[in-house]
Amino acid sequence: MVSSFQPPRGRSVSDSTVSALAPVELPALSVAILVVGTHGDVLPFVSLAIALQAKGHRVRIATHVEHRKLVLKHGVEHYPLAGDPKQLSRWMVASGGTIIGEAKRYEPAKLGMLREIVHSLWPAVTAKDPYDFDARPFVADAIIANPVCFGHVHVAEALGVPVRARGGRPRARRVR
Repeated sequence: MVSSFQPPRGRSVSDSTVSALAPVELPALSVAILVVGTHGDVLPFVSLAIALQAKGHRVRIATHVEHRKLVLKHGVEHYPLAGDPKQLSRWMVASGGTIIGEAKRYEPAKLGMLREIVHSLWPAVTAKDPYDFDARPFVADAIIANPVCFGHVHVAEALGVPVRARGGRPRARRVR
């Protein structure tokens, strides 16, 4: 069976993976990486963004404005998400980072901040960077998010694009 997919002209990745079953060049994508959290949460995604750019993709990291310099310093586009990463971290420590801990420590201010973060996700995948007058328009072809973004699945569904939720830190199996 021959694939009928045709990559967009002028947007192909130079060293694409080619399948023996369907020799199709992988198109260059606009990838939005959504990260809610601290510097330590953002940094692994900066490395991922750099690797994706090296493959020819356009990448934007949408995270808190406190991380803007970190992202831009590495040549990656930035879009500001709402929320205060330091306050979110304090709330996580106070709750123990568990669902039961969250249920025991109802914080109206936290729910308000999470609402603001979720509302900032749509423009993060569809709008120009509001801090860069010369920014090019951006619409995500794919989304990568850390799980605490909450609304990443909904914006991907609204755009009709794939989404992958993943933590930025490597996970090792516990040995006892």
